[in-house]
Amino acid sequence: MVAGAPLRGDARGRRLLRRRPRRTRSRHARRAGGNGVAEAALATGATAVIAYNDLVAAGLLARWRDLEVRVPEQVSLVGVDNTSVTELFLPRLTSVGPDLRVLGETAIDLLLDRIEARGTAAGASANGATGDPDASKGDPETSADALTAIAAPRELPGVLEVRGSTGPAPVR
Repeated sequence: MVAGAPLRGDARGRRLLRRRPRRTRSRHARRAGGNGVAEAALATGATAVIAYNDLVAAGLLARWRDLEVRVPEQVSLVGVDNTSVTELFLPRLTSVGPDLRVLGETAIDLLLDRIEARGTAAGASANGATGDPDASKGDPETSADALTAIAAPRELPGVLEVRGSTGPAPVR
């Protein structure tokens, strides 16, 4: 190495060059984002706030604690993701997240449907190659339509875990 710069043959330099670039995240998706908007949220007069995710909610809680804002007596707070961080704060964070069982079942169903559609389409291609021009006509399972149908958006249920950060709206 010369002055800290990796040389072509240097093993450490090769590892540094292979490293993936660091992903940049929106500043609002982190705890600091919640910290930054805590006062603005209060200034609106809102009695409840739904944060972008649980980390932003953590930032809101931290800043409101500094400002001596009582949660949920003065303002209720709900996070999104229902991650394990919800248990680390006082009050414990109410959060909405996916129903992981339904999410997993849906993922498996989509994967099996996709495998089946590709296998059927491959079989139809082989039948078409044998001279049967009608082997795949009109059958959606043997066309790109089947894969498009599998990729269609799905609406999945969420689960609301009510904890200590939500309560009745304050009387004003």
